Amino acid sequence: MFGDYKVNESEQSISLHIIGGSFPAWDNSNQKRFIAINGDQLTYKNPTPASGGGTAVVTLKRATSASE
Repeated sequence: MFGDYKVNESEQSISLHIIGGSFPAWDNSNQKRFIAINGDQLTYKNPTPASGGGTAVVTLKRATSASE
């Protein structure tokens, strides 16, 4: 997926403008994800995942060194 994004700090969200990628149905689309940062973790939520109902949640953790 490639494109650009905008962060809205007051909404705690990121808006993605998807120009293209491996899912052609997403080409030239706009999507919003809600984000939270807690220490070394970034969590984002997609309230409308392509796989169906529910909310998709992804949590990423920063590595503290190259060996981790």
